[in-house]
Amino acid sequence: MNRYAAAGITNDAYEAGLRIAVLSDSARGARDAFDEIQHHAAGASLIRKANGTERIDYPSGGTITFHRSVDHLRGVSADIVYLDGDAERQVHEHGQWEALHAALATSRDPQVIRP
Repeated sequence: MNRYAAAGITNDAYEAGLRIAVLSDSARGARDAFDEIQHHAAGASLIRKANGTERIDYPSGGTITFHRSVDHLRGVSADIVYLDGDAERQVHEHGQWEALHAALATSRDPQVIRP
């Protein structure tokens, strides 16, 4: 993940109170995305770095969660799903668009962002 994407994701969660799920192609990719976004997380009310449950919360109600596969999106409600690295290819190969869209089902303005 580049720093511009990290800054934009952080701003959306902090300013607009959006729920953002970052979907990476591997556990290492999710950790790397967390590390990059954490650098921009000024004003966060909670930064949790625990293997598999990385999360950044903001006083506005915005959250950023980090996931290593679509399977890990079960039970997640998001306004934006950001596909990091090679995650889009994995979603296509495994036919998991329905699972991805289920995470966005409760949002008034759902978005899937591809870098």
